[in-house]
Amino acid sequence: MISFSSSSSISRYISLANILSNIRSFSTLNSYLFASELSQQVIARQKQSKSNKEQIAKRKQQRFIRRRLRARLSPSLSPFYMKIPQALRFLRAAEVGRSPTEGTISVNCDIVMDKSSIPLNSSVKLPHPLKEINIMIFTTKPDQIKLCENLSNIKYIGGLDLIEKIKNNQIDISNIHKSFATSEMATPLTKNLAKILGPKGLLPSVKKNTINDDLSTFLDSSLSSVPFKQKGLSVSVAVGRSNFSDAQVYENVLAFSKAVRDAITQQKAKRPSILAQATISTPRGPGIVIDF
Repeated sequence: MISFSSSSSISRYISLANILSNIRSFSTLNSYLFASELSQQVIARQKQSKSNKEQIAKRKQQRFIRRRLRARLSPSLSPFYMKIPQALRFLRAAEVGRSPTEGTISVNCDIVMDKSSIPLNSSVKLPHPLKEINIMIFTTKPDQIKLCENLSNIKYIGGLDLIEKIKNNQIDISNIHKSFATSEMATPLTKNLAKILGPKGLLPSVKKNTINDDLSTFLDSSLSSVPFKQKGLSVSVAVGRSNFSDAQVYENVLAFSKAVRDAITQQKAKRPSILAQATISTPRGPGIVIDF
């Protein structure tokens, strides 16, 4: 009886050991299968993600090609197209009851460009500026003084005497928009008027390109120069007010068109940008497609 009992106990222990061994083997196998399945899921997701990225890139390229093709179409094919004089009649009607300064006429032009291209950033000299710019000149050179005296936009011109008047609050500079100087005035200006003109953005400096010994072309380009910078896929500039004549607006639009085309010509890109649809509008008026 004792030996049988001992044999029975040994058999039970052996059976239990086999069961535990089988459980461990099953657990190991299950872990391996789970890891293998997880690995396959990761690989499948990576392939799907790569495929999705390729599809997105392909769709972007297709949209870009369609935009280039549409940009080459004539503006007159648009249902919203009008010639500039006709468009201005509609826009002026939309601005009835507002002051001319509020009824600003703007032109917005779409640009089709490669992703690697640098956005346009330039300026346009409008034949008919939207506002009068008052200028102050610091110089002691007789030839520059004589040149500036013929320009109506220059309100104050002088050398050390002008510095003293500003320093002693003898003249009002609140209506001055820009100031320029010749090189000999740089040190006296910085020494005497830095705290007065600096906060107003009126202190001439080499860094801001407002100090030059020859003010002729310098002033000519600054009087009516309007900067423009591409935002997103378009560039916009105000070309007039509601009280401007059709001829004045038209000449400003032509000047803006030429400036944008010149900026595109100077743009560093593998593939040149293309001018797309251009619209003219006012704050209350619709965007009307025009020739640009």
